[in-house]
Amino acid sequence: MNNRYEGGDLVVESLINLGVKQLFSVSGGPLNSIYHAAASKKLPIVHARHEAGAGFMAEAVSRITGIPGVAMVTLGPAVTNSVTTAFMAQMAGTPLLIIGGQGNTKDFDRGAEMQAKHVRIMTPVTKFSARVLHTERIPEYIEMAWRHMWAGRPGPVFLEIPIDVLSAPVEPQAPATGVVARSASLSPETAKEIETALVKAKRPILVIGDEARWEVAWGLNPANLQQVIERHGLPFSSLRYARGLVDERHQLCLGPACVFAHKSLQQTFKEADLVFLLGHHMESDLDFGAAVSKDAVVIQCYPDVEYLGRNRHSNIATPAGVRPVVDLLLDLAPLKIDQAWAKNAAAAWRADRAGQAGNDGADAPLHPVTVVDAVVDAMPAETVYVSGAGNVDFWTDGRIQVRAPNCYIKGGQGGTLGAEVPYGIGARAADPKRPVVILVGDGGFAYHGIELDTAERYGQPVIVVIMDDQGWGCIAVPQQREYGNCFETELPQRDWPAFAHSLGGFGMRAETVSEITQAITTALDSGKPAIVHVPVRRVLSPFMDVVGF
Repeated sequence: MNNRYEGGDLVVESLINLGVKQLFSVSGGPLNSIYHAAASKKLPIVHARHEAGAGFMAEAVSRITGIPGVAMVTLGPAVTNSVTTAFMAQMAGTPLLIIGGQGNTKDFDRGAEMQAKHVRIMTPVTKFSARVLHTERIPEYIEMAWRHMWAGRPGPVFLEIPIDVLSAPVEPQAPATGVVARSASLSPETAKEIETALVKAKRPILVIGDEARWEVAWGLNPANLQQVIERHGLPFSSLRYARGLVDERHQLCLGPACVFAHKSLQQTFKEADLVFLLGHHMESDLDFGAAVSKDAVVIQCYPDVEYLGRNRHSNIATPAGVRPVVDLLLDLAPLKIDQAWAKNAAAAWRADRAGQAGNDGADAPLHPVTVVDAVVDAMPAETVYVSGAGNVDFWTDGRIQVRAPNCYIKGGQGGTLGAEVPYGIGARAADPKRPVVILVGDGGFAYHGIELDTAERYGQPVIVVIMDDQGWGCIAVPQQREYGNCFETELPQRDWPAFAHSLGGFGMRAETVSEITQAITTALDSGKPAIVHVPVRRVLSPFMDVVGF
């Protein structure tokens, strides 16, 4: 047995010291030193079937636990396969470390097999991209990458470590350490400005964003957010990572903060005289600020100054953390909000939501909303749900009421299809006690459906609900509407349950609500990765009806 202490040991010891509980990879020879060290130090590795899948699994760990996930890939095409993963994490603001292998340093710039300019390739899609050339500096570079990952808006980072640097014998070094508490203080002057603006407001909205989720890892108590809402009778909407920090079934919830998904939310934003962006910025789901009345006061709290006032002027903008702002709001006397307006706004969303589903006749497949409702009704309360960026995913995103923190993963602004199954496997690996349901279309599933093999090998019994409209629905319907014709958007209906069985899992077709319930129950009892195959009608989601690409 090889008892040498190598660069791989420095990598693993640093990651363990930073709180990493597992790694994700696709086997590659240049990473053998890390694999050996991980095995000897009992750090588990999940080996996926594709590097993008490994990266998405690692990103899901970040989202579920708040501790950055780590993906390790070999050189050349393994790194290029990771570009989409990094892009998705960059667009979504997810902390993620990707470690890429490389050939021997003596062969640099000689046209060696598989060697590519990884640092250049990864620079546009990461916050930090660097090559490590000295074995003893591995912990230093990991710590450097960790700081960049968390600075301002979180995001992905990349480190290339050549094989001879990783496998070189080295003296033990101090492992990389983490970053200090993320939540910056709120100045007395800004606190007074916020208080004055809130006291004047009669129709304010609280929009809870991504930073609130990340600050939970640094001591923010989600229950305090609910106390703020109830103390002031403050209507709220959460988006992206913040969904579920306050139960979306709350009587003052305005629905998920995507103005394209609910007409009621569009109206509420127009009527609001103050919009408080707590830990977020004016991004696409908020129509870059255009959804907000020009006369409304905008208060923005976000740690990255680059995003303060971006796309829409903020009357009050602070890089302070979410926690000190929440503490301020808890200390304020109850605000004089127009409670009739607040309750009507929340009721309008509930009515909007109640009217989503179409009539499910006996002669047609189920409406996507009916499927989502049936799945949620059949699953335990602690379930983690995953959706992506297709038409049925947009139905799911607007329909699910997220009940608790870290219970929902969506692809985000990057818009890739195919991340759904790896996300679900990563979520289950991060928290094996919680069931995971992946809701995906037939188009999106086919990208990385093979990762169900990974789920089976590592005992991760995720449930994949394939809502099958036999085509690229979110493309076909706008094409038909715009041009009166569709262009190669049809997909044949495959036997997806048989695919699940071929990988050692469970599969079942369901065409009615009762059959969905039965299939979900059987899948849970099987203890295997499962596919529930549900034909659905091709109905354009409200989001796609507005966006239409």
